[in-house]
Amino acid sequence: MSKYGNKKVKFNGETFDSKLELDYYRYLLNQKELGEIVNIDMKPVFILQPGFTYCGKSIRKITYTPDFMFEDKHGKIHIVDVKGMKTNEFKLKEKMLIKLDVQ
Repeated sequence: MSKYGNKKVKFNGETFDSKLELDYYRYLLNQKELGEIVNIDMKPVFILQPGFTYCGKSIRKITYTPDFMFEDKHGKIHIVDVKGMKTNEFKLKEKMLIKLDVQ
């Protein structure tokens, strides 16, 4: 069980962090079958800040891994993080992602 009380669930060989995330994935699959979505990526990784060295100390990179990224039939990219609530960490990383002009 996760720190938010969610139970991991499996579907088609994939593990999802919650039933809500699985439900959203099923929705995306349905939209793909209908031709509304062209491509679905699960757990893409975005580097928000590369690693660096400061005063001789290695500072690790900052990454953001949303649940899904998909392209709609019009070519627009959507980044989705399925959450029951927006955590402070999510809010910060969302701002950093927007600053990178990824969306």
